[in-house]
Amino acid sequence: MTTSDEHRDEIAAQERLIRSVAFLHDLSRVEVARLIGSSEDVHLEQGAIILREGDAADALYLLASGTVEASVRADGSDRVVTSITAPATFGELGVLPRRTDRDGSRQDGRPGLAHPPRTV
Repeated sequence: MTTSDEHRDEIAAQERLIRSVAFLHDLSRVEVARLIGSSEDVHLEQGAIILREGDAADALYLLASGTVEASVRADGSDRVVTSITAPATFGELGVLPRRTDRDGSRQDGRPGLAHPPRTV
């Protein structure tokens, strides 16, 4: 497989991920290409903290592989409130104007993430 073939396969995988998200499903091919072109791939180690409760909300995360846990801090310890398994999104409420809080999310395993930049 050539580098060109690998790049084409990666783009196709990113488009499938975007199309698997209900509110992104109907984007045009041009809009999908722009989203892919402006996204940043993020690969994290197990246990890495992606965002913390109370952080400024500024990103949509597209979970391409793996699982993340959303937790809240209560009584001095983290409590997992949900697990999110790929393909999925999280943080999407953060891209809405004036939203300044987030649930805390911790990575479980080694997720593959795409992190599109915020546009307002």
